[in-house]
Parts: sequence; C-alpha cells; structure tokens
Amino acid sequence: HEVKFGGGFAMNSIEIGKVGFISMGLIESDTDEVLEYKKDDKYRKFIIRDNKLIGVILVNNVEKAGMFNWMIEKKFDVSWIKDTFLNNDFGWKYFDKAFRVLRLDRKLQR
Repeated sequence: HEVKFGGGFAMNSIEIGKVGFISMGLIESDTDEVLEYKKDDKYRKFIIRDNKLIGVILVNNVEKAGMFNWMIEKKFDVSWIKDTFLNNDFGWKYFDKAFRVLRLDRKLQR
C-alpha cells in the first residue's frame, strides 16, 4: 500500500524561563495579510493567504497552538473567524456546536 506524502510545514517550540515561544509555517511575509497583537509580555502574529492560515508566532500565549496547527494543516478557510484570532478568549467556542461535535467525533473514530 503506497501512501503519498501530503507535505508539511515547519514548527518550533521552546521555553526560556517561563516564556513559551511557538512558531509554525511561514512567519514573515510582505505580500500576505498579517495580524499582530502585542501587549505586555504577550505577542501573537498570524500570516493569512487566500483566507488560509499559513503561519503563526505565539509568545507567552501558546495555549491555542494546537488549534492553529490544525487550521494550517487542514488549509481551513479562516475568512469568517480570522478577525477573532487576536481576542484573548479565542478558542473552539467561536465555532458552532455542530462543527465542534463533528470534529470531536472524527477524533474519537481514529
């Protein structure tokens, strides 16, 4: 059985002292949409191309890294939700219940 490799993207994670850093995908761009949040000791940066998340940097706010990783990996259309990426309370709650249940069901079936 032959399986075709679907590609991948770079991801790095490190903690220095009590500060966590995560980067994934493309982290610099002059031509794509860039969303940035800087406040106190927290930093978030999102690179979006054609309404797909293609890169993320999270500093001292890494709890949602798995969610953003999933969006990059699945080439998820973020056009309707990208404006909430900079909200402090961003999470799965921004997705409707049907989507959350469907995603959970797929996880459980693996």
